[in-house]
Amino acid sequence: MLAGQVELERVANMAGSIQEHPVLDVAHLRRYTLGDEGLEREILGLFKEQVIISLANLKASNTSGDSAGWRLAAHTLKGSARGVGAVRLGLAAELAEINGDTPSGQAQSIDNVADAAAATLAAIG
Repeated sequence: MLAGQVELERVANMAGSIQEHPVLDVAHLRRYTLGDEGLEREILGLFKEQVIISLANLKASNTSGDSAGWRLAAHTLKGSARGVGAVRLGLAAELAEINGDTPSGQAQSIDNVADAAAATLAAIG
């Protein structure tokens, strides 16, 4: 199997399994903050802002056809999500980054990212 085919299969499998992953891995966040609840609240507050900004940037890039802006917003969101343990959002952002070269790929990804972002923000409170 060619490398490109393997990647396409991985992406297809990932897309189907996003909802199966936890919204927030609290144990990851606690390890990251060494259990400091004040630090957790501060990081999650900053993360909420990043989610809102990244989602707005994804929507703007999709509307304007800016593939580079789309990939940057998706990549930024992926890293932020993974850093705090927002597993589902990290996967949705990764899929968005991979599929961001075409308007149809972006259209397929924006709903997944928005749904994962809403679930994550609700879990954070």
